[in-house]
Amino acid sequence: MNHLCRLTSRAIRRPCFTAQNTGSVRFVNREAKARILLEKDDNDRALEQLDPTLLKPFPEFRNVAAGPVLPNNFHDLVWKPWMANNTPQKLMEPYDKMWAQYEEEYGFSPLDYFESLDFEDRYNGKLVWVDYFRRKKGRVQKQRTRKSCKQHGVITTASPCPLCRDDHLLISYKNVPLLKQFIDHHTSEVYGPLRTGACRVKHTMLLDAIDLAKQLGYVESIVVEPLPVRPYDEEHFTFAV
Repeated sequence: MNHLCRLTSRAIRRPCFTAQNTGSVRFVNREAKARILLEKDDNDRALEQLDPTLLKPFPEFRNVAAGPVLPNNFHDLVWKPWMANNTPQKLMEPYDKMWAQYEEEYGFSPLDYFESLDFEDRYNGKLVWVDYFRRKKGRVQKQRTRKSCKQHGVITTASPCPLCRDDHLLISYKNVPLLKQFIDHHTSEVYGPLRTGACRVKHTMLLDAIDLAKQLGYVESIVVEPLPVRPYDEEHFTFAV
């Protein structure tokens, strides 16, 4: 039985090619093969110039012994374009344009809206997201807010988020009263979108505006110190036994 199994395995086994067969298949013209071997390539020039960066077949050896070979201005090549486009002055430009458009359209600034009677009548001194409730199917609330409430500038949902339903709420680094309503005053952390109900597009804009406001000093950052570890005391630690 074992003999029959060996015979069948030999019959099924794929034929293998020897080095002579592969050589004859790869290099049909032996003169071209000899000419290619005689010509100098990058490896030969690397050996003459003592430049390891010219080695092409095995570039991974550079990360083994001497580390990666990088140009002297590698940091500037990578980070200089990013730093030029992410300066505070560059990041302030789109917010300033939206601020100017807001004043031209409504005739007052976003800060004046928080002191108006319309704001007091609508929110009654509460946070702008406290009374928000998203309509849903079923009993369980969705664990992820919608991507956006608007398409092409038009609201396409029956229950838009708190930042989309009120056009007078402008997300900007200068609109400090609005930013503070989404920041925990104890830990200086931004409330999550599941708590505020903000859509993901508005929540991302809110995070960017808060980061820029903290960089420019409009919003203060609170550093929470850990509580000291107290020794065990029966007065403070009780167990329901």
